[in-house]
Amino acid sequence: MLTKYGNLCIAGHNYNNYQFFSRLKKLNIGDIIDIYDLSRIKIIL
Repeated sequence: MLTKYGNLCIAGHNYNNYQFFSRLKKLNIGDIIDIYDLSRIKIIL
C-alpha cells in the first residue's frame, strides 16, 4: 500500500512514444507525480 511502510513497485507508461518511464530524465526534484489506481481514481497521499 502506498500509505504504508515497506516495498513498493511502480510500473508506468508513456502514451507519446510507448516506452516505459522514457521521460524520467525530465523530472526535477520537487515535481509532483499523480498516482492513480486501476479504477483511475487518484490516490491522495
